[in-house]
Amino acid sequence: MEQLITQAKNQFDDILAYVQGKAQNQELNIVEKGIFHALLKLGLTLLLVFFQQKGIGHKGKVHIDKEGTKRPYHSTKTRDYQSIFGKISISRACYWAKKQHEIYPLDAELNLPRTEYSYLLQEWGAALGAEQPYDKAAHFLENIVGIPLWASSIETIVRKSSVDVEKFYEERQKPSIETEKEILVATIDGKGIVMRKDQLIKKTRKKHLRKMRKIDEKKKKPTDPKKPGKKKMSTVIGVYTIEAQKRTVESLLSKEKKEEKRPRPCNKVVQATLEGKAKGAQRLKTEIEKRDPQRKKEGVALMDGEHKLRKLIKSYLPWFLIIIDIYHVMEYLWRGAHIFYKEGSIEAANWMTDKLRKLLMGKVEEVIVELKELFETSSKNRREQLKKIITYLTNGKAHMRYDIYLAKGYPIGSGVVEGACRNLVKDRLEQCGMHWTITGAEAVLGMRSIQINKMTDAYWTYHIAQERNRLYGILAEDDQIKLAA
Repeated sequence: MEQLITQAKNQFDDILAYVQGKAQNQELNIVEKGIFHALLKLGLTLLLVFFQQKGIGHKGKVHIDKEGTKRPYHSTKTRDYQSIFGKISISRACYWAKKQHEIYPLDAELNLPRTEYSYLLQEWGAALGAEQPYDKAAHFLENIVGIPLWASSIETIVRKSSVDVEKFYEERQKPSIETEKEILVATIDGKGIVMRKDQLIKKTRKKHLRKMRKIDEKKKKPTDPKKPGKKKMSTVIGVYTIEAQKRTVESLLSKEKKEEKRPRPCNKVVQATLEGKAKGAQRLKTEIEKRDPQRKKEGVALMDGEHKLRKLIKSYLPWFLIIIDIYHVMEYLWRGAHIFYKEGSIEAANWMTDKLRKLLMGKVEEVIVELKELFETSSKNRREQLKKIITYLTNGKAHMRYDIYLAKGYPIGSGVVEGACRNLVKDRLEQCGMHWTITGAEAVLGMRSIQINKMTDAYWTYHIAQERNRLYGILAEDDQIKLAA
């Protein structure tokens, strides 16, 4: 112990001497780097001092757990611990009885993680792995703290760190009432993720495979049901509150940008899952009920025109008003404009603006009638394109009462979920050449949502507590008290 303390003091003196001496003739960036690397070495020495002071966790000749099982002291065993300062070996007292698993009181007292990587290192690795490719995350950590890690190690850290994400969202404390606004908005959308081919192959009978081959031969297209690059749809959800803002049609269509303060989403939470649309809708409902358990707020569900998603919202959030996102509608209107006029032309813009104005005024039926009249006088190719637009408007017209929505100050654009599709999914999971497993993608989506929602500290406090219960829940009451403290 005394030797380590002396070593720590000498290391600190060396740092101080460096700052006052050699560093005075160096550029600031070199000085900063030198101090940092020296502090990492000092940190490792101080950690060794801590463990020597702590001892091996010997609790006498016999340990009794919560279930009354007695385990006599067996031996002292070591385990590796990879801290941010470097790797060390920890000696711990082992208690063991025949037909019973070993218990290490020191592990519980210190709340040592399941793996050799410290929780802080896991937090950093998971944060980096959720933001960038695993090899780059590993390389970054090695450059900063000098810890050599494989890309597979970062992948494992991300996967194991994400196990409590769903439960965390369910049990976390809801935002304070004072920070919430009057309109509660739910959004839901889908975003495809390229999967590894073995993740999408289903067991298929030989008869069915032969049938598929025959169909391919008739089409003269060498399609392969096992071809890599197939996508699996993730369901992206978002929940936030916002102030009402009444607007007019002309203010929305005006080309002059007025400097008016637009309300911003409050307490925004976004998530994504590969477990299906129903699972996404269930998570949406869980978040909504957490935010507004007594259903006092005005609820608005912003989404595109997908029938299945609308059906799920009606099932899970029947008291919410469904609004079809105006930007999705505008995409269809532009398609209509480009049937008759060249892209980028004034004629196309005028055609689209005319139809959009009528929609915003609540005249969706009038727009449908006009399109049907154009359908009757159009060529076969134009008819096919117009039919899709007419069908989209007809199926969604009950949720396109934009005149009412604008008068009540409801939002009509789903920018939050569109941004989530990009930030949460695309920016990380759709980088060049990436092919995912379902488990791997789900883990990244979970950890990435925690970071985007700025819940990293809260999540890791929760996750570490859950790990403590999983690893050391069988300990005696006095051990639990020390652990909780």
